[in-house]
Amino acid sequence: KAKKQAAGTAAGAEGEVAGEVAAAGAAGGRKKKARDGVTVQKRPAQKSSSDRLDIFVNRTSEFASHMARAKKLLQSGHNTITIHGLGAAINRAINLALQLQIQSLGSIKLSTRTDTVMLVDDLLPGEEGGEGGCQVRSNSAVHITVTQTLPKPLTKN
Repeated sequence: KAKKQAAGTAAGAEGEVAGEVAAAGAAGGRKKKARDGVTVQKRPAQKSSSDRLDIFVNRTSEFASHMARAKKLLQSGHNTITIHGLGAAINRAINLALQLQIQSLGSIKLSTRTDTVMLVDDLLPGEEGGEGGCQVRSNSAVHITVTQTLPKPLTKN
């Protein structure tokens, strides 16, 4: 019986933390309750370029819209685009590039470069006190250059 109560208490605490994270996400910043009364607020990653031929993939972006945008750029006469993925979005970025290659019927060449980027998080003091500040962490990234080698049109699928 004591184990069930302890498990229930732990689950309740996790639910409260998850609720705080969800509320913070709805407020516009990704916050996570950390230890010692400090909240971690993740800053957005700095984009290396603002070229319109770059596609930045994230975990929540719509795959179909990225696919449509990439196809449109390649069909409008641009021979090279770059797909960027950071952290958990690396798989989605790779999948996007591979789907473009499959649908191009061999007219696309892919060139992949991996990277480690430094991200900055703000440490916000909580109600219990604690010191604010910043922390730096590293995250993996992928940059995929998609080059159209032949003027074959992409399939509509």
